[in-house]
Amino acid sequence: MPDEAFQDAKKAAEGTPDSFWKYTMYRGPAEDGTLDAKVKVHYCTSSRTTERVIKQYFMNEKVLGLDLEWVSNALKSWGPRKNVSLIQLASPSRIGLFHIAAFPAKDTLVAPSLKKLLEDPEITKVGVWIKGDCTRLQSFLDIKTRGQFELSHLYKLVKYSKTGEHNLVNKKLVALSTQVKETLGLPLFKGSDVRTSDWTKPLNMNQIIYSSSDAYATVQAFAVLNHQRENLESVPPLPHHAELNLPIETPEIVVPEATEEQEPDPEAAVEDSAAIQDQAVPEAKTALEDTLVREDGPAPEDEPVSDAQPDAGNMAPKLEKLPGEQITPAPQSKRDGKPSSKTNSEPPSNPGPRATAELNSQP
Repeated sequence: MPDEAFQDAKKAAEGTPDSFWKYTMYRGPAEDGTLDAKVKVHYCTSSRTTERVIKQYFMNEKVLGLDLEWVSNALKSWGPRKNVSLIQLASPSRIGLFHIAAFPAKDTLVAPSLKKLLEDPEITKVGVWIKGDCTRLQSFLDIKTRGQFELSHLYKLVKYSKTGEHNLVNKKLVALSTQVKETLGLPLFKGSDVRTSDWTKPLNMNQIIYSSSDAYATVQAFAVLNHQRENLESVPPLPHHAELNLPIETPEIVVPEATEEQEPDPEAAVEDSAAIQDQAVPEAKTALEDTLVREDGPAPEDEPVSDAQPDAGNMAPKLEKLPGEQITPAPQSKRDGKPSSKTNSEPPSNPGPRATAELNSQP
């Protein structure tokens, strides 16, 4: 993240749109190896484009942010489109929004490469309440996700290893918004209007920013926390993949298996969730030029979640035509919570003005 963008956000009035952490503030790896390329968002509404985007941009990653969105209070009988409406993946340079609910009626809901990626234990998928998301993927899409990494485990390991309070290292979950504020230095917007919106319809710009930021926040927070772990005086091992149900190891103690979190309601499971205040979705003011690629062509006119209409001049994305693509211009609810060694050609984005971290694969 450019320091100027960070400082501007810090100076913005608390609670205003410009004060929140957003993926659009970051710069990822460019083709020349510098960190000055805007983070691209690939919005896919078919299995065909999902397959191509996964193969082209995500299959060679070793660490990815993972998040899901679904219709609030959806019943199991409502089927996969309402219970796993959107799958988000994020690398330092790109975000993939795979809108399962918007796939054509006769389309297969799970692209082969997406299933292969999620079930590959060598590709670490970072999230908050990651077990809950992966249980949902298995229940509704028959995807047995491996390489699950609970960000809360690393957060507590680093935080309390610094102070020597190893007895506080446990497997209780911590809200993503709390982790982002402490780790990346800015608050993450978590408004209820977007969180509980209809994720089965074509995504509007508020939903795109919200869902993209959630997934991208996890991969950036992992980078910073892992960098901090590696620089501790006594370096503890990286926590194991969550599906292995192994203890968290610290320099002095091993957190016993008995402290493994249960699978409660996601809202209740997240620490500090009661302190998170729902707010109206702010008017989106972030310019998205050259960041959004609608892989399946134009979409219907956006219908903002909030009553406030986004500034069309500022929000309308200018779509980039990538090599070999024909682009037609057009734009969970656990919400407070939702890792590849990177290829040499794609170093991680600068996670913030105070820390630049390298993503490391799971040992």
